[in-house]
Amino acid sequence: MFFVHPLAALKETIEETNVQRDELKETLSNMRENPEVYQDPLTLFEVKLKQLKKMYKADEQIYEFH
Repeated sequence: MFFVHPLAALKETIEETNVQRDELKETLSNMRENPEVYQDPLTLFEVKLKQLKKMYKADEQIYEFH
C-alpha cells in the first residue's frame, strides 16, 4: 500500500504529525500557565489516564501495519 503513492503517504503522515505536535505544544503551554490545575491529585490521575489511552491507541496503530 505504501509503495503505490509513497510521497503522498509521507506528506499525509507529516501533516498529521505536525497537527499532533501543535496540539501537544498548546497543551504544554496551558500546563505551564496553570500548574496548579495539574498538581491536583484527581487532575493528575486524569492526565495519566489520558496518557495511557494515547499510548494504547498508538500501540494499536503500530500493530495495524504488521
